[in-house]
Amino acid sequence: MRSLRGEFRLIPLPGSRTLLEGSTWYQLEMGPQAYWSIWSDLLVHRIHRRVLRHIQAEVEREVTGARSDSAFHPASIRR
Repeated sequence: MRSLRGEFRLIPLPGSRTLLEGSTWYQLEMGPQAYWSIWSDLLVHRIHRRVLRHIQAEVEREVTGARSDSAFHPASIRR
């Protein structure tokens, strides 16, 4: 698996909220691709989720001035 490109986009939402969306483009050179694409998609999704959780915690800590233990909302992650 080779990562070709990645990006995070900030999308304005109503109510002074923002959606952070992550995307990754990669090339899978393992066979059978139908099998390995399931695992590579899962891996990329978990990496995105970890990064988004970290960003959420940092932003909430900065806004509130305290450590954030709020639940993460997986609906904010798109594959």
